[in-house]
Amino acid sequence: MSDFHQPAALVTLHLLEDKSGEHLEAGLEDFTKEHPIALLLPCHAGELGAPGLEKILGVLREVRYLSSIFVGLDAADDRAFDFARREFSGLPAPVCLLRN
Repeated sequence: MSDFHQPAALVTLHLLEDKSGEHLEAGLEDFTKEHPIALLLPCHAGELGAPGLEKILGVLREVRYLSSIFVGLDAADDRAFDFARREFSGLPAPVCLLRN
């Protein structure tokens, strides 16, 4: 008997080659009806307003299969926390800001 056991399907690149992004997202939307999906997004206060985070937020505004988003916000003072609250508002899933 081997030391490794994988009880469920494991997604590998060869399983993704014939599926479009729309097809995969539709599958995720169906899956999340029974099994909610949450995103944990680490974020440093220094990233607020940066182009990289703005791009991530733009993509997240289009995602419809997330049930909730948890943002771990590091090194944020009161001003940065208020800015983050505004930045993460308007996403299609409830957002919980965790100030670290």
